[in-house]
Amino acid sequence: MIQFVLLLSFSFFSHALPWSSTPHPEYKNPVFYDGWMESSVLSKKTHYLVLVPPGLNPNKIKQVIFYFPGGNGKAINMAAELDPFVSDFVETLSHTVILAPDSLGSLNMRSNTPGQPVEDLTLETMNYILKELQVKRKPFLVGHSMGGAAAIHFAFMHGNKFRAISSISPALFNFSPFEITDSQLANWIELHSRKQDFQFFKNYIEGIKLSFVAPEYWESFDLYTRLSKEQLPYCFKVYVGAKDTFGFDYLVKEYINYAASIGKRVKYYMDPNREHAIGTAMSYAILDMLKCH
Repeated sequence: MIQFVLLLSFSFFSHALPWSSTPHPEYKNPVFYDGWMESSVLSKKTHYLVLVPPGLNPNKIKQVIFYFPGGNGKAINMAAELDPFVSDFVETLSHTVILAPDSLGSLNMRSNTPGQPVEDLTLETMNYILKELQVKRKPFLVGHSMGGAAAIHFAFMHGNKFRAISSISPALFNFSPFEITDSQLANWIELHSRKQDFQFFKNYIEGIKLSFVAPEYWESFDLYTRLSKEQLPYCFKVYVGAKDTFGFDYLVKEYINYAASIGKRVKYYMDPNREHAIGTAMSYAILDMLKCH
């Protein structure tokens, strides 16, 4: 795996880059950098993680990709999820940085404090980074797994803020985590998931409930409701593996079918050989987004 080294040419740049000059100590292959900003949403500092191409001249950053990780939505998950993508990243995006805003909830939507929207925190981080880097182009947005669902939410709510948006292996649940019973969940796992682990999915659902706090917050996020009322932007696409470990390919198919039933179209690509891991899907997504204007 290629070692990432950031060359900070401050003599050609009017101010310091908005992340640490010291790589993150736990992830050295590739190298990631920690960034911090004062947040008016939180009234304290908030964290983000940055992946930078090797030898990048700070004066030549032309594009930013914002990334919503899966799992618990923490920025550090980006390090593990993007590892298979690094070699492609070096060649394809030499003037681009990938940045994951740290979220306080598993869907980058709600924190564990009722009424405090992490959505606002994410947008605040995006605006700060674009201003600090003096990047004029609209950013890209990519989300994976739970972050993939968040990316779809952002496509509905903030699509005009991005050049293009991709959702990879999204958790497009067609049920409410606040209403599904243990027996219903067990039945869903048996029918659709290749990972036959009830406790894993139980913890997964509990994490969503903890993130959203109350049913009304989930209802305002529900992507089926959004699809019935709003349009997705033209430069939006879903990517999923036909062998998705968690059965999310089934969820995507259900969403696509629902869209067709109400006269709408959701662009997607089903990779016949891919499972849940982000793998080559990130490369597909980036190449598609670069073509979209």
